[in-house]
Amino acid sequence: MRFVIYGAGAIGGVIGAHLALSGADTTLVARGEHLRAMRKGGLVLDTAEGHQSISTTLASNASEVDWSDDSVTLLAVKSQQTAAAIADLRAHMPLDTPVVSAQNGVANERKLALPERRCVERVLVTTRCR
Repeated sequence: MRFVIYGAGAIGGVIGAHLALSGADTTLVARGEHLRAMRKGGLVLDTAEGHQSISTTLASNASEVDWSDDSVTLLAVKSQQTAAAIADLRAHMPLDTPVVSAQNGVANERKLALPERRCVERVLVTTRCR
């Protein structure tokens, strides 16, 4: 199974990092300075256990993703970026790819109206604290 994390900021980055560390085939879609920094030094994950730099596949948009039959998309962009992200995904993501929203906010499900796709509206992410 290939996980495509569309939006590799705080939420998407942590989810993507843990997926990659578990050995899952993971692609992170990011932009701007954050993408440049990850291309240079990997995705940096700071936890109670320490500091890690994780190498995984990176893309700047959905057209650069190596989509497969078993891809799952996790949407983790900020609410104001949802419409642009959905437009990019609609143009490049295979029709039967499931989309899981890992976004903050409660109004995004209307923006995610993708009747031609399987969507999960919310996901809860928990972490261990010390």
